Parts: sequence; C-alpha cells; structure tokens
Amino acid sequence: MKFEEVSFDLDDKNLFLVDDLKLRAEAIRHSILPRLEIITNHSISLTNERFKINVLELSTVLKFPNFRKTRAKEFDIDYTRSEAGLGGKRNVELWKSMLKKNGEPPMIIPFSLTFSLDEDGLSFFFLSNRYNLTMKDNSLFYDFHLKYADEIANLVNESKVSLQKYYAKENDSYKIHPFICFIDYLKWQRDIEILDLPYFSRTIKYPISNNEIELLVSEFITFYPIYDSYLRLASGNSVLLNEQIGLLKDWFINSIDEEKSSLDEPTKKDNSHQEINLLKLAEAKIKVMPALRWQVFQRDNWRCVSCGRTTDNGIVLHVDHIIPRSKGGQDHLDNYQTLCDICNIGKSNKDQTNLRERN
Repeated sequence: MKFEEVSFDLDDKNLFLVDDLKLRAEAIRHSILPRLEIITNHSISLTNERFKINVLELSTVLKFPNFRKTRAKEFDIDYTRSEAGLGGKRNVELWKSMLKKNGEPPMIIPFSLTFSLDEDGLSFFFLSNRYNLTMKDNSLFYDFHLKYADEIANLVNESKVSLQKYYAKENDSYKIHPFICFIDYLKWQRDIEILDLPYFSRTIKYPISNNEIELLVSEFITFYPIYDSYLRLASGNSVLLNEQIGLLKDWFINSIDEEKSSLDEPTKKDNSHQEINLLKLAEAKIKVMPALRWQVFQRDNWRCVSCGRTTDNGIVLHVDHIIPRSKGGQDHLDNYQTLCDICNIGKSNKDQTNLRERN
C-alpha cells in the first residue's frame, strides 16, 4: 500500500469498542499498525528531504503495541490506542548527556515523537519524560528553551500543537496555575529538577481522509526540529534549530510558488481518465459493517488467502468481494475474502474466484 492510499474509516473507530480483546489486538497488529508505519515512513522520507539529514542516524521507528512473539498475553490486553513514530536509538554510547538513576549511561532516552490512533481519531505527540532518567547537566535543556523561546513558540504555533501543563497545589492555592507564563513554568520545573514538557497535536476525527493525514504529517515535520534538538542535546551535539527553521521557510515559500504555478496553468480535460474514475466510483466499496471486516480477517487467520502472506511480510490486508457487487455480489461474510494489497490489485471485477476455497 502506498501512502496515498492510507485512510481510516468508521470501522477503525469502532474497532476500539469491540469487546473481543483478542480480535481487537489482532486487528491492531495486522491492519492499524501497518498503516501507521506507512505514515511514519512517509514522514521520515519527507523529513530527510526537507532538512537534508538522515533521521535514522539518531532515531529508530517505535511501535505500540510491539506484539513480540514471546509474549502471548499481549493479545489479551485491553488496547485503547495504537502508535508508530520516532524515538532515540538504543545505544548506550550515544546518549552522553543522560544518566539512569544509578548513575549509569542509558540504553534508551525518554524523547519520542509518535502518531497515535484511538477511538477519537489520529494525532501525534511529543514526550520528554520517560524511563526515569536524569541529566548530567540539569541546565542543558532548560537553557535550550530559554535561548530559543521565540523560535520554539513559532514552531509550536505552526505545527498546531499545545503543551500539556501540570499544576501543583500548595496550601489550598495553586503554586502553578493554568495561566502561568511558559518561562515561569520552565523555571519551576528546573527548581524541582524535572523536565516534563509533553506536546499534543490536534486530533483528526473519523472518517480520516488521506488529504487530512498529509496535513497532519506536514505539522509533524514542522514540529520535528524541536524533537531533533532534544536528541542532539542528549548526544552531546550542537542543535540545528535555526538552520532547520531556515529550510522550513524555503520549503514553505517554494510550496506557495508551485501552488500558484499550478493554478495559472490551463485545465486539461482527459476524457479517458474521467471514464476510468467513473468506473472506479461504480466499483467503489461500500463500507463493510462495523466489525465485519475484522471478522473476515479473523476467519482467514489474518493472512492473504491468495499468496498466504501476512503483515509480517510488509503487506496490508484488504477485504475483497468474491463475487463483485457489479455482478450481483452481496455484502455478507461468505462473499468476503482476505487479500493483500498486491493480490487485490491483480484481481479484476470480472474475477469471481473464491480463493479461500481453492486454497
């Protein structure tokens, strides 16, 4: 599946309400996570291009849930969300500015920037406080925020994210209140020796189109320089915030120029292309009833009934009509079969083969 084909519908929303925990976990593993990984990989590719860097030099791709084969009980957990995104590499020699509570260098660091899908919709968030780590120099990250306060504020505004503050109550009055300015809030965190600045993006509601995902990816990339700065500080390197903001400005200006150029070009009509689109609309899939899609995947053991591949082989599962709707096929369980995205492309609307019975 290409990024342009990724979307999330009401079936995906209702999945998080399904009572069957095993079915829900398997659906997340074989259907939700593969699409979130595609979004993540697309974001990495665009980030590399936009900032002229290698994102995976310091980062690795994170997934939740992990569904490790040695943990069978992972399929009995009540998962309310699924995530994929970026986190620091597992490298004990890399994170020179961080320490574990016992004073030893950490294998992993607490900074992550990940996409998340749950019952409410799709979003991304940045976390800076996990794994109970500390800093060799407590002023390192605070000084970064103070030095680049205006630049960070602009990136936060453009990426449409918001800081989730924690409020401290003392003697029936709020020592840290909802209207405290960011600098005072940061100084308070420094005084109590923590660094917890989680940022959350807006949430795209269902049904989620590919165009909406593309906009969220753009906001993810706009926030990326802040995440990248944290990783560079943790590894003892200089931040590239101003350089990356400059590249963002160049990209933004070029995008506006390209958009204006495309609007100035005369519209060309391609009748054959329009006919193809009409045929596609005629054959468009009516949304499978909520949870029915997951029943099909579960019955077919979460694998393509044509080639036998699963999402472990890097494919995305589709629900296919054995007898196409244009040929009188009905929308019920017996007329559905599981195909991977590759086999589904190769099956035409004239093909009424029941691959499930044949194999």
